[in-house]
Amino acid sequence: MGAVRYPSASPTERGTTLAVPKRKTSKQRRDTRRATHAIGAERLGRCPRCQSPVRTHHVCGVCGYYRGRPVVEIEP
Repeated sequence: MGAVRYPSASPTERGTTLAVPKRKTSKQRRDTRRATHAIGAERLGRCPRCQSPVRTHHVCGVCGYYRGRPVVEIEP
């Protein structure tokens, strides 16, 4: 015998229950999970050409080079 379908009824009208946590999430468990969401400091490296600080995997804003190649022309 198959299940009865109620196409227009909401889950509570059909007699089914919604997902509800069995226990309250403790403050420690909640905060431990959120600890990984913090924004960290930017990773800075040195440009191999001019030795100025530059974000990793970005074009140097001083000389315009990326991975040893000129990418952007910098006006003096």
